[in-house]
Amino acid sequence: MSISAEQLRQRVLDLQRVQALPWWRASYAEFMLDRAAEYTAVGRSEETQGVLERVERWIHQQESLLRKGAEAKAAHAPVKMRLWSVQSLSELLIRLRSDIAQRKDLIPGTERDALLSRLQRVEKQIAAEHLDEAKAELNAVRAALVRRLTRSYRAWSQVPSASARGAKAAIKRNDLNPAGPYNSRRNLDEVVNLVSERDPIWVEDFIEVYNDLMQYAIRLSDPDKKRAKR
Repeated sequence: MSISAEQLRQRVLDLQRVQALPWWRASYAEFMLDRAAEYTAVGRSEETQGVLERVERWIHQQESLLRKGAEAKAAHAPVKMRLWSVQSLSELLIRLRSDIAQRKDLIPGTERDALLSRLQRVEKQIAAEHLDEAKAELNAVRAALVRRLTRSYRAWSQVPSASARGAKAAIKRNDLNPAGPYNSRRNLDEVVNLVSERDPIWVEDFIEVYNDLMQYAIRLSDPDKKRAKR
């Protein structure tokens, strides 16, 4: 049975397209097939047949090499290992819920509800064995809880005791400088004291909002100052 040059050329193309044979390796077969076409053009059928047989042997060799390479790659492919299981994630979920319950006085109600809602979604993910998504969400909830508790403890540490607040109020009453509606520092102190008496964990949030508003006020007041100077 004679070998067709077109069939061999198609097999070379399949090696390149399907099995990702590099072009520089396929250049040998293309060169030999061009040589076979030249022999055919001058009527040298024996030389043509010999070249085609060499190309066919080369194709078999490349197919074998590519097959062995794919098998070796599959054998040494890294196995994806999980360092957590349903049990470990469930235990972490329980610990987070316990931490939120024990420190509920340090977490505002809206944030506490949001954290518990996220933990409910994590519980469903664990039940569906979507462990990667559950682990990532648990890490995010734990980080959010740590940030909130850190801010709450810092806010509590900045709140003065009742006796200190009384002494501070006495000093203000004896101060000759009137409070007035435009004494922003005096008004800020009074508002902070009121907020700290109701819920100290909001003090830091209130101060951040106040600072942001002051930055906007400064930016908006700049054009007025420039016009006044003119």
